[in-house]
Parts: sequence; structure tokens; C-alpha cells
Amino acid sequence: MNFQRMDLLPYIIAGLIIFSIGFFWYQRKFFQIVKLYWFYDRSFFHYLSSLFYISGMILLGVALLDLRGADQKVKVEMPESKTIILMDTSASMLAEDVQPSRLSKAVLLAKHFARKAAGQQISIVAFAEIQKKIVPFTSDLDLIDARLESIKNLKNQNGSSAISVSIQESIQYFKETSENPAGNILVITDGEETADSLGLKIPKEIKLAFVGIGTERGGRIPLDDRQGFRFGYKKNRGQDVVTKLNEGFFKQIVADVPEAKYWLVNTYSLPTDEIKEFFSGIGGKNKSERDMTIRPVKMEVFVIPAIVLLIFAFLLKMIRVYSLPKTKK
Repeated sequence: MNFQRMDLLPYIIAGLIIFSIGFFWYQRKFFQIVKLYWFYDRSFFHYLSSLFYISGMILLGVALLDLRGADQKVKVEMPESKTIILMDTSASMLAEDVQPSRLSKAVLLAKHFARKAAGQQISIVAFAEIQKKIVPFTSDLDLIDARLESIKNLKNQNGSSAISVSIQESIQYFKETSENPAGNILVITDGEETADSLGLKIPKEIKLAFVGIGTERGGRIPLDDRQGFRFGYKKNRGQDVVTKLNEGFFKQIVADVPEAKYWLVNTYSLPTDEIKEFFSGIGGKNKSERDMTIRPVKMEVFVIPAIVLLIFAFLLKMIRVYSLPKTKK
């Protein structure tokens, strides 16, 4: 067993010390006044009540450190829900009109979605002119995070976007990995499609969501070397190339594909919950048993004794608060 929130320990210790000093100072002053004007002493029961009260508060403070037991493997029945996240890694995604860059924002969104969709089978696919499977279907969040982080460092300064081709290949991937292909495709892109015609054919069992990264104002495409030093911006015929969010692409998709929806993302917004809700109707018919590792919460080790001590503190205070002073013979 160990504590998960040791970062709180200095604050808990400081808080308990301040609270205890204030508590005992107030009681001391109060009973001094009682002794001075009414000649009563403090009873033994009240001393004991204060001791139990402070002990209970200390145990409650320790409980905030979140004590956990040893790792335990349990089998859980979970719906077979699959999502492919298509990450646009073309040159236009290097633009910095969305801070720190479109690609970094896309990675952040993908990580956030994966965390929120914990338990789903998620595959990560990076695409530009061609697509590459970065992560096959898995529920291993550490693996997903690590591979997404590697995407953030890509410097594909000449790549274009083949969005529709990547979507069709992802649909084929569903068919290869399941007898009843059903699931979700989340495409994170700025919408700069290179194909003249989309011609998407999306099965009704698959939902298609787009997240548009970028701004209408647009931004230049930076050129950095391997060490991260910037030596200029991408140019065409001597002029800086300015890439803009292509909202028309997303509108066309939604018009052509009934089971499709899109969101536009600025620097601060993450529509993760809305995407999850949109995807919630797909999958879940087939269920499978999976091994999950849990760390049981052991907070009751401290909370139960703390409650018992506080109850005794209350009861002892009810017995007798004051006592008559002892007379000298």
C-alpha cells in the first residue's frame, strides 16, 4: 500500500498545525475566563474530548493523501467500441495560427479524447499524402500517449492532405479487424483536401466526426531544422504560403454524409464530451471480457477510526464540561 497524493503532505501538515494551535489556544483562553469569573475548572472528560477531537482531525487529514492497496487484476465486461483517430500531419498543420501549432493542438485533442474514452479500442493513424498506422486497436493509454507525442515532433514540411483516401482506408481497416465492422472515425485536420472529388462511401454502422484545427485568418508554414531552429517560412513564387482553415470542406462532408458531424477548434476549446456523445450510439452490441488493473482505495483505514474518535469526542463533551475547583485543606 502507498499514498497517491504525497504532494499534499506539506499543506496537510501545515493546516493541521495551524488548526491545532488555534484550537488549543481558543480553549485555553476560554477556560481562563471561566476560571476567572465563575471559578470552574475544566473537567477531565473535556480534556479527553479535545484529545479525541484533534486525533480524529489528524486521521481525516491523513486520509486526504489517498491511500491505495496493491495492484489487483479484475475481469470486466465491456462493450466492443472502436475508434480510429486520423491525425493530419501535412505541412499545413505546422501553421501557428492556433497556438502552439495546429499539430500540437491536434495531439492534445487526441490525447484528451483517448482519456475520456477510456476502455474503448482506439487506433491512431497519421496521414498526409499517404497514411501510416501509428497504433493498432488498443486500450493501452500509455502507449497511445507515447505515440501521439511522437507525432507532435514531425516536421513534414512538404506533405499534402489526402483526407478522403485515408477515411476509405480506415473503413477497410474496420472490415479487416471485425466480422461486423462498426465504430467511429475521428478526423483531426485543417480541411485542406488535395483531391478534387471526395466521393466518400460511409457505411451506416460507422460514424464520422471531424475536428477542424485552424483559423479563417490562417497562418504561415514555418520551416525548422532538426534542432528546432527556424530558418524561414514556406514560399511559393517568392511569396509566403498562407494556409487557412477550410470550413467549406467540413460543410460539404456533413451535407454528403448523414452520419457525420464537425467541430471547429480554437486555441482554448476542446469538444471532447460532444464528440463522445455523438459517438455513443455506435458499438456496444458485442461485449468482451478484459483484464483491468485497479488499485483499491483504502481511505477507510483512516476515515473509520477518525469518525469513531469524533463521535467519542462529542459524547465525552456531553458528560461534563466543567468541574468544581479542588479546595485546599
